[in-house]
Amino acid sequence: GRAGGDGLPAAASEAKDTAAALPTGRVTSLDNPDADQIRTVLNGKRAVAGIHLIVHGDAPLSGEFVPLLPLLSSDGRTTGFQAQSIAWWVALITGLVAKGLRYVYLGGCCTDRLGSALHRAGVPVVVCFESKCETFAVKIFGTAFAESIGAGNTPAVAFAAARTRVLDK
Repeated sequence: GRAGGDGLPAAASEAKDTAAALPTGRVTSLDNPDADQIRTVLNGKRAVAGIHLIVHGDAPLSGEFVPLLPLLSSDGRTTGFQAQSIAWWVALITGLVAKGLRYVYLGGCCTDRLGSALHRAGVPVVVCFESKCETFAVKIFGTAFAESIGAGNTPAVAFAAARTRVLDK
């Protein structure tokens, strides 16, 4: 999706489809979270195998492009965005590697800067997007990736399955 709102309904739909595709009882889904909620939930987990983060990755802030979490009203409309620096995300997420974090899926345009930083900091596998993407393709890819992970596949197998699903559409 593009910052500005045109991809947000699809992002919300992708988040719901992703949560449904992963094993029941083993998923914590945060609907419209703020940064403090994300930090509290992730730090409170004893084990974290993977993270599926649906964000906009192409917003400039202080000279760097950062992930934006859309803030939504109860009826799903965008009320604004919250930005956290790449350093904030790296500090939060790489702290979970010791809890068994195997992969991070960054569903959103231009998330490669964050993805590269996470990988350099020790996250074993990061799936991200290098450029602007068609919202429907990201949704198809993200949902297929989650379904494959939910079926017990490795991130590499899940990536291949998701890629095939997009190419078949």
